[in-house]
Amino acid sequence: DRHIYQMAQPRVVDFVYERDAQDIHTLFNNNWYWLISSPDYSVEYMLVNRSPGHRHPEYNGKLHMKVLRDQQNEFLGYCSYYMKTDTEGTILFVAVPSEHRGKRYAELLVRYALDRLKDLGAHEANLVTRVENFSAQALYKRVGFEEINRDQIYVYYRYQF
Repeated sequence: DRHIYQMAQPRVVDFVYERDAQDIHTLFNNNWYWLISSPDYSVEYMLVNRSPGHRHPEYNGKLHMKVLRDQQNEFLGYCSYYMKTDTEGTILFVAVPSEHRGKRYAELLVRYALDRLKDLGAHEANLVTRVENFSAQALYKRVGFEEINRDQIYVYYRYQF
């Protein structure tokens, strides 16, 4: 008898504050250095206002926030993205808890965000990571991003549709 077992795919779902906020706060608290460039960044402001941050109120309500969950509803990751202009999208955050890394969940989230940005009319998508975040850089190159600039702290990437 041959039995074939298929693992259920994780699913990308819309952010729901009551269900997801605590998981996202924990994710940011555990990975602050890798995710945040400004010491006064407010994750709560982002979540409540669906905004890239308090310095950009013009984007309030425009940040798309997605959560990756497994079949048992366990939190596997988070991403957020928005349209900066009519044709330029930005992937703001992609993060996976340390215990779930190495399973290509971040890649799934990045590809999902790119698909949605394209649906929203983006001709290009941009993102930034730290110079020493080699795993993120490898992911972005694997997905098709091109490095467009680099300084002492950050590497800037662009994806063209």
